[in-house]
Amino acid sequence: MAQNSIQPAIVDYLDWKALSTTSQTGLGGIDNTVQVPYISPSKLESYLTVPRVRKLLSAIFKNWDAATPDATVVQRLYLRPFAILICIGHGQRIRDFIKHPGLRDTHLPFKTRPHGFPESTGVDFWERFQEHQWQFCPQTLEYNVTYDLGEHEILPFKIIQEVNQTTSATVAKVLVDEQHNKLYWKEIQPSDSRKKNEFALKTYRGPEAKDHFLKEVDNFGRLQGAYLTADGAPPPNIVTFHCSFSRGNTYCILLEYAEMGTLDDFMQSREPPKTEGERIVLWKKFRNVIHGLMTIDSANLLHQDISPRNILVMKDEESTDIDFRFKIADLGISHFPTTSSLYSNPEAIRANGTYVYGAPETDRPDDQVLHTRLRIGALSDIFSLGGVFSEVIVWATYRWTKVQEYRKHREDEIRRKSNEQGSYRFHNGIEILDEVSYIHRCILENDNVDKSTKLILKEVIMGMMLQVEVNQRASAHSIYERFGPILQQAGRLALHPVPFTSSYDEQRIDENRLLTNRRITPPQLPPHLRPPSLQTVTPFESPFGVQLTEERVNAAPDDGHTRVLQESHSSPFGYHTPYTRTSVYGNPLIEDFAGMLVSDQNDIASSTGPKKAYMSVSDGLNIKRRKKGRERIPWQGDENLVSLNKRDHVFLIDNSKSMKQHQADVREHVELLSYMLKDQDMDGIELFFTMSPEGRFKSRRSSALLNAFDKRPFRGVSNMRDRLENILRIYKANWAHWAHQRYSTFRSFLGMAPSIVPPLSIYILTDGLWEPQCEVAPVISSIVEMILKDKAKYNLSERQVAIQFIRFGNHGEGIGRLEHLDQRLKLK
Repeated sequence: MAQNSIQPAIVDYLDWKALSTTSQTGLGGIDNTVQVPYISPSKLESYLTVPRVRKLLSAIFKNWDAATPDATVVQRLYLRPFAILICIGHGQRIRDFIKHPGLRDTHLPFKTRPHGFPESTGVDFWERFQEHQWQFCPQTLEYNVTYDLGEHEILPFKIIQEVNQTTSATVAKVLVDEQHNKLYWKEIQPSDSRKKNEFALKTYRGPEAKDHFLKEVDNFGRLQGAYLTADGAPPPNIVTFHCSFSRGNTYCILLEYAEMGTLDDFMQSREPPKTEGERIVLWKKFRNVIHGLMTIDSANLLHQDISPRNILVMKDEESTDIDFRFKIADLGISHFPTTSSLYSNPEAIRANGTYVYGAPETDRPDDQVLHTRLRIGALSDIFSLGGVFSEVIVWATYRWTKVQEYRKHREDEIRRKSNEQGSYRFHNGIEILDEVSYIHRCILENDNVDKSTKLILKEVIMGMMLQVEVNQRASAHSIYERFGPILQQAGRLALHPVPFTSSYDEQRIDENRLLTNRRITPPQLPPHLRPPSLQTVTPFESPFGVQLTEERVNAAPDDGHTRVLQESHSSPFGYHTPYTRTSVYGNPLIEDFAGMLVSDQNDIASSTGPKKAYMSVSDGLNIKRRKKGRERIPWQGDENLVSLNKRDHVFLIDNSKSMKQHQADVREHVELLSYMLKDQDMDGIELFFTMSPEGRFKSRRSSALLNAFDKRPFRGVSNMRDRLENILRIYKANWAHWAHQRYSTFRSFLGMAPSIVPPLSIYILTDGLWEPQCEVAPVISSIVEMILKDKAKYNLSERQVAIQFIRFGNHGEGIGRLEHLDQRLKLK
C-alpha cells in the first residue's frame, strides 16, 4: 500500500522541509560550484520529535492491519531514512528498514546499495532513495582527513570571498557549518565561534592540478610526521592543514585562514614598533618563523618559496603581549630533496620558488652549482628568509614606504648592472647588492636604533643568513639558538640564561616533537674554501686539553665480541660492550674516571700497565641499583669523580640508523655514566641527539635522561659536524653572560666568589658512520682558536673543554674516519 501524502501530518512535514529557513546552502557539482540546499541532522531532530514521528507513522499506517513501528526506535535510529522515505512517497518502507541494522541513520549516506535494502517494482526505488538522501547527508569534515567525493555529495560551507588567484590555484575564504566542523585537533579551537568556522579553501587549477594537490597534501603529511607529539598537535609555526578533498578533476585543501593577511599586508597596515620592548616582542614572533623552517628541514623538505607573501599573519589567541603570530604558508612547490634534484638538475631548483628572494646558487650557471655540491635546498631557504628579515628590519626601523623604496633601489641596481627588468633581488648572482649593504650600514650607524635590533641585523641577518656562499650560512637550528642570547641581552625574556639552554619564548619547544630524518647528501666544500689544518698541540699544554689514548683491539672471529688490551695510559672511556670498539679523544682531567670502566672482568685480566680501579659496566649498573636501594657502597675508583666536579656534562648521542644495532649498549652506558655524573653537574646533564636537532633534554635525574633517550628513533645518517658546531656555538654564546656575572657587584656585595665560565665535557657516542665528507676537525679547531683568543677576556682555563668520541662497532669506515680525525688534530 502506497503512502497517502495528503494526510495532514505528512503535508505539515513537507511544508516545513520546503521552508527557506529549514535548509542551508552547501556546494555540490563536479567542480564545487553548484549551490545545493541541505538539512542538517540537528535541525531534522529538532523538528521530527518522537510525538511528530508518531503522528507521521499513524498517518502512513492508518489503514494497515499490521502493527505500527515504534516511534521511539524510528526517531532514535532511523530518522533520516524515514525522512527520505516520506519525501519519495514510500514512508511505509520504514517497516523494512527497521529490520536491518545496516540501514540505520548512522550508515548514511549509502554510496552503494546496502545489504537488506528493500526490493521494489516499477520505478527503481533504490535510485530515488539514493538521489534524495544527499539533502539530508552533508559531508562532515574532520581534521587531517582526505575525502574522495562523488558528484552529489554536499560540502557544508559557503564561499565568503575570493582572496587570491594565480595560474595554478585559487584561494577563497569559506565559512563551514559549525555542526559539520570537526576540523580541529582535539579541543583546541578559537574562542570566537565565527572565527573557528572560517577557513581558506585552496582549489588547484590547470593541467597539473592533481600533481600539485597530491604534492602539497603529502608535504603536510611529512610535516605532521616530523613534528611528533603525544596529542597529535600540528606544527605551530606553519599554516595548519585541516583536510583535503577531490571530486572529479577538482582538487581542494582547507587551510587555516589568515585574517590579518600576508606579511606585506601586515607591514602596510601597521605602524612599526615604537619601543625596544615592542621590537623584542616582534622578533620573538619572527623567531618562531625560524622554528617553522626547522620543522620543514626536519621533514626533509625544502620550501623554495620563502617570501613575504608566504608568511601569513594570524590572530594569536594565546598571547598575552601581542595579538598576532606569523606562520609559513604555501608548501605547494616544496619537495623532498634527492641527490639528483639538488645537484644534477639545478634547473629544477631555479624553476621553482620566489625568484626575488631566491639565493645566489639558484641563479648560477649549471657548472658552478654542480661543482659546489652543497646543501642548496635548506640553506637556500635560509637566504630567502634573510631577505625577508632584511625588509622587516627596514620596516621596523623606518616605515612601510621605506621598504618600498628599498625594493625600488634594488630593482634599479639590478637593472643597471645586468639589464634585468622587474626584479628586486638581494644579490646579482655573485655578491650582495650595494643597496642592501648600504641600508644595513645606515641602520647599524643609526644612534636611534636599539642594540638588540643591531645585533639581530649584524650577527643573524648579515652574518648567518644573507651570505652569498652557501657554506657560510647557518642552519635554521643555529639561527634559532642565536636569537635566544640576543633576546636575553635585551632584557625582555624572563628566562634566566643557563649553559646549553636557549631562551624559548612563550612557545616552548618540546624535545619530543622533531624527529629528524636528515639528508644524507653531504656538504662538500670546494678546495679553496676548505679550512686549513689545525695547529699541533700537546696534551697538557693545549687550552683545549685534548688527548688521544690508544687501544689495541682483537675481535673474536666466532662471536664478534671485542676484547680490549689497555696500555699504560687507559682511554678516558675504556669501557666496552659486545660488538663495540671505543676510540676516544679526551681530556686528562677525566681520564681516571672514565678509564675505570671495561666490559667485563676478562678485560681487566688482559690489561697491562699500572693497576687501577676497574669496573665493568654490568658491575657499575649493579652498584647503581644497590645505591638506589639505600646501600652505602662506593664506586670502584670513586676518587676519580672529584676532577669532574663543577663541569657541564653533555652527551651527544648518534641516533642514526647504523647505530640502531648498538642501541641497547649505548643506553646502558648513558644510564651508568649519567648516574655517576649527575652530582658533578649541578644544573643537570644535557642530552643531545644527532638526528633530532630540536631534541635536547636536560635533567639531574638519570631516569629522565633515559626516558628521553627511549623516545628517540634511530634512523637516517648523522651530520656530526653540524650538531657539534651547534652545541659549541651555544656554549660560546654564554661566555659573555658568565663574564658579566664574574664582575657582578651583587656577587661582591654578598661576598661570593667571582663567577667563572664552567668547563665543558662533551661525550659523543657514535659509530663514526656519518655523512660523507663530514669534517669535524674544523669545528674543534674553531673552539680551540676561540679559547686562545678569549682566554684572558673570559678567564678561561687551559682545560676549558673536553670532547670525547666514544665509538661503537668495528666498521672500517668509522675506524678510518676517527683515525683521520686523529691525524688532522695531530694529537699525540
